[in-house]
Amino acid sequence: MVDRLSIDTSLWRESDRSESESDLSWDLTMALHAIHRIADKTLNIFVAIVFEVVTVMGINYFAAKHPAMHTPAGSLYVPDFSFGLTAKELHTMFETYGEAGREAYYHVALFDLFPYMFGYSILLTLLLSRAL
Repeated sequence: MVDRLSIDTSLWRESDRSESESDLSWDLTMALHAIHRIADKTLNIFVAIVFEVVTVMGINYFAAKHPAMHTPAGSLYVPDFSFGLTAKELHTMFETYGEAGREAYYHVALFDLFPYMFGYSILLTLLLSRAL
């Protein structure tokens, strides 16, 4: 098995690239090498996990601000986690939230769409790279 940390550094020099190799192929190769090098360090995996946990805590913090965002069983009741909702069901859900609930959902959605998705993607990429 080849140690990924001892990758031939000539791969990093653009002057060594063959004429037939496309820019996209070159960019993907360099990105994969960078991902492998990042995934080899346990600290990087740990930082990605901590980032993901903090993001989930942010989602829960904003969701806890409004009780209408929870089912009677206590689970989070937002459109992102409920599939197959019709437009009428969404309007009813947001009417139930009220003004304060809609603002709380706005913050939940910001955390869910940006840092959570970003962190989730990075964490899975690093874990898959490390496993391969």
